[in-house]
Amino acid sequence: MIGVDTNILVRLFTGDDEVQAAAAARFVDKAEEPVFVNVIVVLETLWTLKRACRFDEDRLVMILRKLTEHPAITCSHKDLMRDAAHRTKEEGGDVADNLIASMNRSAGCSTTCTFDREAALSDGFTLLTI
Repeated sequence: MIGVDTNILVRLFTGDDEVQAAAAARFVDKAEEPVFVNVIVVLETLWTLKRACRFDEDRLVMILRKLTEHPAITCSHKDLMRDAAHRTKEEGGDVADNLIASMNRSAGCSTTCTFDREAALSDGFTLLTI
């Protein structure tokens, strides 16, 4: 397997640098080994696409699904990524936050504490009060 960094995925999904986007697409499409995307890269990518590129949650859910369904890509925590995409589509919230909550649930956590009032509205989070 060959791992990829966040910037490869950002180029694939934004095309903001045409030359790099084309190179990234060629790499994934023609890779002789599976392309490995770890969950940290996924979270970084989601954050970048939302904050810097202003992608909405529907588009981020679509990207998460594309990553988990692409035949050349192997994702760590694929089942948790799918769960986060499903929860975001069905219940709303931030897809990255839902992925964090899914990962914590799978590790045996009863909840995930946060200062983020919006995230605290989602199942799996508890607002930490001061």
